[in-house]
Amino acid sequence: MNRVFIVIVLLILVGDSTASDCRCRVAQDQRPVLGNVPLVATGGNVRAIRGRLFYPNGEPVKGAIVEVFVNSLETDDWEHADYEKVTARPRKIACLTSADGSFCFSGLRSGRYLLRAGLVGVDQGFSAMRMFVRVTPKGSTKPLRMELAQSI
Repeated sequence: MNRVFIVIVLLILVGDSTASDCRCRVAQDQRPVLGNVPLVATGGNVRAIRGRLFYPNGEPVKGAIVEVFVNSLETDDWEHADYEKVTARPRKIACLTSADGSFCFSGLRSGRYLLRAGLVGVDQGFSAMRMFVRVTPKGSTKPLRMELAQSI
């Protein structure tokens, strides 16, 4: 009996490696610089929201903000979705990217979300990126790749 209990406790403590590897610094009041290029993409179905943010030249973006919004739109048609309606509501959570551009969010329920990633502070010539994702138990475990756009 004691052996079964110990195994169950170990499984609970170990959990999902993606959640335990999540070392994102929570962002408080920071907001991204949006820029003038409305870049929107889809990340598809994922098990957890985690990935990396890059500049257009492939360098990782350190200290950028990645925000998560609940996507309340009744469509998965991300090409025609009104992302401004989604981002007009309060964000669910946000974090600052690490030195290698990594971001992650653990504990999100299954559902549709919109990510918005951008630089914090003054405009540095880059536009934020928006990405629609769906969190589902059968989703991909591959990390998301987000890339800022060069502003015009």
